[in-house]
Amino acid sequence: MSSFRGGSHGIIASTLFLPRVAVLSIVLAIVAACASPAVPQPSSTLARLDALVSNQGYGEALRALERDPSSAEEKLQWLRVQAERGHVPMIYELSARLFPTDVSQSLKWYARGRLARTLDAAECAQGSASWGWRVNLDRQVEAVRDAGVARPREFSAAIDEALAWDAKRRDRPSAAWICGPVDDEKDHNLLPQPKRDAERADTRETMVINAKAIADFYKAVDAGAAAKFRTLESNIDVPEGLIRRSAGWLDDHRLLFVGRQPDENARRRGSSPFTDLYLWDTEADRITLVRTEAAMWDLCVDGLSVVLAYTNARDADRVWLATGTFPQLTEERVDLETRNRLFRRSDCKPIEQDPRIRRGSDVSWLRSEDGFVLHEGGGLTLYRPNGTVIALNAGNESFPLRGYAPFTRSYLFLGGSRDRKTGALKWSSGAKPGESIVLFSMQSDGRTQSFDVPYGLWHRASGEDYQVSRRGVLLAGGWSDNENTPGFAGVYLFETSGITLQLVRGPSAVMGVSRNGCRIAIANAATRSAALMMKVVDICIHE
Repeated sequence: MSSFRGGSHGIIASTLFLPRVAVLSIVLAIVAACASPAVPQPSSTLARLDALVSNQGYGEALRALERDPSSAEEKLQWLRVQAERGHVPMIYELSARLFPTDVSQSLKWYARGRLARTLDAAECAQGSASWGWRVNLDRQVEAVRDAGVARPREFSAAIDEALAWDAKRRDRPSAAWICGPVDDEKDHNLLPQPKRDAERADTRETMVINAKAIADFYKAVDAGAAAKFRTLESNIDVPEGLIRRSAGWLDDHRLLFVGRQPDENARRRGSSPFTDLYLWDTEADRITLVRTEAAMWDLCVDGLSVVLAYTNARDADRVWLATGTFPQLTEERVDLETRNRLFRRSDCKPIEQDPRIRRGSDVSWLRSEDGFVLHEGGGLTLYRPNGTVIALNAGNESFPLRGYAPFTRSYLFLGGSRDRKTGALKWSSGAKPGESIVLFSMQSDGRTQSFDVPYGLWHRASGEDYQVSRRGVLLAGGWSDNENTPGFAGVYLFETSGITLQLVRGPSAVMGVSRNGCRIAIANAATRSAALMMKVVDICIHE
């Protein structure tokens, strides 16, 4: 008889000559040895805590867990079992204990806990009932939450995984733990059925949409990086909020803008005046100082026509205007009333009174040859200089005009937002992720064309600052919860192809689009705590 060499096969062969009972014992031992390692079982003391958790005595269970003599690994194993069953405070405790030795797993459980907690809270009859638990749980995982902010892509993936985890759950603990104890006869702390399920389903749908919004943000970041548009940096500080308008394009490549040399003390003060006017030849990437005054207040550029409002050092209490064809500008001192209604933004020409404008009307001034638009009677009306009056099919926003595009001779209007469920037009301030913003372009004869851009994380704190470029609509928007990170802030391009790209990241403002629609002047900072600097992105040139 041939024999087996080595390993369990040889051992099993040798058992043929042993008594039957002995053979059976050895075989069972070998099978146990060859099987996968057994999952560690919780200690007997931890098993006693199961009843507390089943009855949602979470606070008492966590205190007992802290006192229990079991090893750290045994406690983690017990917590995993409770977390998989969906007991939210146990999920948070597991996340906190895994951090920082296993940040990825910690983020995974934190995402699951946040999701489950939010869904349970949706079942509460009183919205404030969940406040106590929410505050305590947030304190418990502060370090994990900060890690999620620092590792946003990983946390975004954890959110997606949490949604998939929740979709597979069939049995889950009662939401009474966060809404308050439930009376046997009346669930007064929980919404009645089927309202409870409806609110939970609606909340989950919202969270799915928000998760998609985060994923769309990172797609925009990646698409912008892949585009590799030519980007120039000036290293010159530019204003935010101190000046009505501070930049404009003379032609397709020359940018006139207000700024100052970087100054750390001025950055900290924030309100220090901006004193310098620069000319940036973006074709040659050369910046020239044009003039310096005590303070700059406003700038309008329409081709070579320029109007600059400023205060000079000799007469600090008066405002001066420098107007004309650049670089030949004429100086004029003006009074306060003239300063407050200087000119039309689209062509820098003086605003004239018109008897058709009633006191208190909302007016959008077009170029002087095109007239103006009034918001009246729930709609928009175009008033041409020749007396023609045209009702516009352009939505219902109160202050609709967003800008003028010389390369198409058209105006951009904000029309509202489109409801995700009904498709009806509503105020843009009521837009939610998953919906769209409706914009209109208008020719000088009143013809309009509408188009939608997706509403997303880039809209938060944007001020609805839309402008038109050669490749699509621009938006400076987004926000950051941390002064030292860019967050979701940046400038976004919604291409006519349907692709969204992030052009620059961090707090930003679109200062102007070149006359051919290709070059974008952007005031941009890396974070909220940093100064804004002028940049130019050429969306018609790839590096």
